[in-house]
Amino acid sequence: MGPRPGIAGVDQDSPGGPGLDALVGRDNELSVLAGLVDPPPGTSRALVVLGDAGLGKSALVAETVRRARSAGLRVLSVTARESEANLAFAGLHQLLRPVLAAADRLPRRQAQALRAALGLAEPIAADRLLTGIAVLTLLSDVSDDGPLLVVVDDVHWLDPSSLDVLAFVAHRLATERIVLVASGRGDAAPAALAALPELRLSPLPEADASRLLDRQPRPPQGRARAQVLGQAGGNPMALIALAKAIADDPAVGRRWAAEPLPLTDRLMAVIGARLASLPDETRAALLLAAVADSPDLTAAVGGGPGPDADSLVAAEELGLVTVDKSGAHFSHPLVRSAVYHSAPFTRRAAAHRALAAALRDQADRRAWHLAAAAVRWRRSLKPPPPRLGAVAVRPPRRRPSSGPPSSARAPRTGPGGWWRPLPPLFPPAPRTGFRTWPPGPWR
Repeated sequence: MGPRPGIAGVDQDSPGGPGLDALVGRDNELSVLAGLVDPPPGTSRALVVLGDAGLGKSALVAETVRRARSAGLRVLSVTARESEANLAFAGLHQLLRPVLAAADRLPRRQAQALRAALGLAEPIAADRLLTGIAVLTLLSDVSDDGPLLVVVDDVHWLDPSSLDVLAFVAHRLATERIVLVASGRGDAAPAALAALPELRLSPLPEADASRLLDRQPRPPQGRARAQVLGQAGGNPMALIALAKAIADDPAVGRRWAAEPLPLTDRLMAVIGARLASLPDETRAALLLAAVADSPDLTAAVGGGPGPDADSLVAAEELGLVTVDKSGAHFSHPLVRSAVYHSAPFTRRAAAHRALAAALRDQADRRAWHLAAAAVRWRRSLKPPPPRLGAVAVRPPRRRPSSGPPSSARAPRTGPGGWWRPLPPLFPPAPRTGFRTWPPGPWR
């Protein structure tokens, strides 16, 4: 299967992940990750990859997976989802699903605890220690048949129950031929993984950023190139997206010069401008995919008709999504965020309600979508009780005067003997329609 276009024409190695262009300037990081799996490990290893959005974490992990499979490792992976962050053991279920048959070889109590945690048996009293031991034993048994790579992408969205179990496993790996690689957004790993070795991604140096621009179909030149390099700040995704935007519309550079924006806002504006050119049918399908947080839109709408692949052709041509047998995949999390937040609230709420209606057998996810569709009215705050000892004092009334207007602070004499009021010391406060507490001075 040939390369697929990504967010801005970048090749894709895996659904939803940045492609090989994102590996420009990442030789050192790729060497560290490749060394974990090639040659196959004789003992356990673990690493947490950290960095901001768009720095190439997913591309590095995808390349590590490719090399691991080439070296003969079996791969178990999970991509955490924001919509499942509050569903206990949702990530663990996705990770272990291909090897659940091996749970039959576990000791009875361990097998019972694991199946109950994953909703595959009658619920029992929660035993986090026993569940963690069961997962450790299961992965160890699988690694007896050959070295194993366990990948956790977007660990910052992994549900706490799964995170605790995987942290338990990572801290107890020793002689097993298991490599655990987790990637997450930000500068710090989740507290449960804080003791593991870390690989932090930094923005690209200017030389590597310039080399990345040269690999684009229409690399910017001259002043436009300097603008892209300066405002992208070494972020590979920003470099690729902004280079394409300025190639499509050279005038966009002048707008950036007049209105400098933070990196994330700038990328959201670029993606949002491309969304505006899509047909209504395509934008509706993208919104449903963004709300569902799942590539299989037919399953997301409960087996109903759902949008078909034809409705996403325009978005795929722009590199916003890739479509394969499993469904539609956003080329980057920022694309999903832009699709979601660029839609009016009424449309987002309607999509959430449609999904909630299709998820009547999944109470947790249905409640999550209904909550997202609800209007949150802000309750008015009651004034605080008066402080003890506080006394309200009314200032003396001003005596009426036949002199200059009351707005004048002090008179002065100008040419011709005219009285002129001085300008007020402070401009009048705007009327907002709300009263403040405590009340201001008497007037």
